[in-house]
Amino acid sequence: MVIARMHESMGEKVLAACDDELLNMELKKGGVSVKISSSFYGENPVTDEEFVKMLNECTTANLFGEETISIAKKVYDIGNIIQISGVPHTQIFKIRESKRE
Repeated sequence: MVIARMHESMGEKVLAACDDELLNMELKKGGVSVKISSSFYGENPVTDEEFVKMLNECTTANLFGEETISIAKKVYDIGNIIQISGVPHTQIFKIRESKRE
């Protein structure tokens, strides 16, 4: 099950999503640790359809977990997936054209 939360700031939409079993875990790689906190990723599970809709609406996505990334790969060509404590992680950045007047 995917847990997801959309953050909005200054016209940007940042999607944080993870597999439900990763919520509130701390992952480590080298000297870096990442806490998959409910304050950032949320606590509410979403359907696959809701998650895809959120992926399409966001400008940036921060994703953790096999299931979450598997669904995202059906929508986007994801090239860089790293492992942190054996958990897959990727980020998606969408480049928008600037409007010139």
